[in-house]
Amino acid sequence: DREPLSLMDVLANEDSAKNLLEKVALREALEKLTPREQAVIVRRFFNDETQAAIAEDLGVSQVQVSRIEKAALIKLRGTME
Repeated sequence: DREPLSLMDVLANEDSAKNLLEKVALREALEKLTPREQAVIVRRFFNDETQAAIAEDLGVSQVQVSRIEKAALIKLRGTME
């Protein structure tokens, strides 16, 4: 006679529900970036690498990495809003 719980019912009872949903949204937003943009964002913000180190690995200038990062962040903001 009990009604089944939905995922949202379970999540609503968790303090970390909002964090989980934000992580899902971020993952979906990251998937909309190009592979190069994804690599730069992951390395900069998740691996804490410098633009110079990324540039050296990618064979581009630090300025190009900066531009890729900026464009990717604009896309992410637009997707997350």
